[in-house]
Amino acid sequence: GQWRPVKMVLGTAIHNAIEIIHEKSQFKEKRKTYDVLLRDCIDAAEFEGRDSEVPVRWRKYREEHIDTIVEKFGLMLQNYSKDINNIECEVLHNEVAVEYDVMGYRFAGRIDQIRKNKDGEVILVDFKTGKSKYISTWNLKMNYQLGGYAMASKQVLGLKIDRVGLYRFQ
Repeated sequence: GQWRPVKMVLGTAIHNAIEIIHEKSQFKEKRKTYDVLLRDCIDAAEFEGRDSEVPVRWRKYREEHIDTIVEKFGLMLQNYSKDINNIECEVLHNEVAVEYDVMGYRFAGRIDQIRKNKDGEVILVDFKTGKSKYISTWNLKMNYQLGGYAMASKQVLGLKIDRVGLYRFQ
């Protein structure tokens, strides 16, 4: 049978929660707000989102697994919502699918977020929920995904990206 990994559902849920936090200005709320939001977004990602017809392979009882996820990532959403850079930015695009060309080759992807900071700088942000190694300036400059997405934002959205960055939920 075909199964969806929990990580895919969680990634979609986190992206949706971030979008809702910005749309509804849910900054600096109590922890319970983010826990409820995350649970709602997990349900939506599992039952209403892309590939909702494919069952999720929960490692243990669904509700117990979700409790574990919310315990960890609810706090991360709360911390995200307290960050002044996230509060003061204007989200221009969230979870936008793009197809773009690099030297005659076609690529496709999904840009997590394009935002404008209070100084007018346009920043492409990629959210990461898993464990990853330390990211240096050199690693970031060599990140082909972010470079490709910067090209795509110009080709598809007409936006020149001033900076790229990773936001790691850990």
